[in-house]
Amino acid sequence: MKKEKSPILVIACILFLSIFIVLPPVFRSYIPDSDVGIDSPPVQDKIQVLKCNKYFKEELFKVSSSVKYRNDLIEVNTITYEKLEKFPEGVSSNTSVTVEEEYNMFKSLNNIDISTEGKITIVKVDQDLIDNNSDDSNLLNYYQSLENQKVYYEDMGYTCNILKS
Repeated sequence: MKKEKSPILVIACILFLSIFIVLPPVFRSYIPDSDVGIDSPPVQDKIQVLKCNKYFKEELFKVSSSVKYRNDLIEVNTITYEKLEKFPEGVSSNTSVTVEEEYNMFKSLNNIDISTEGKITIVKVDQDLIDNNSDDSNLLNYYQSLENQKVYYEDMGYTCNILKS
């Protein structure tokens, strides 16, 4: 013979199990998931690069500057000095400052990052260099806002282009 279950125990089990059916939708409505419903695209940084070139005919040098800006703030100005075998045809050379004067100005700075490999020398001007040489006002000419930097280089005879991403 089978023993009958008490109706109260059966009803209590049904109520207890129905809690597992009712609680998830209730929790979803009162405690929404923070990721659901947010479809905004990630914010991308606005990156711009100012590239400027100048040739020095007497000294046979090509000087290039690449200034990187992220969200209109300057990150680094990388100046490259490249010794040329011969001067390229069709290129003008109007210079007010010699390569040697400019390079010696950089070499005189504290904590300057200069690397040389073969015929190429690279100088990096960043915020740390500016902070370590705060008394050198000429150095600030190489670490300016995009428009001011472009005007400065073009006034010195450089040819400049702005690359945007």
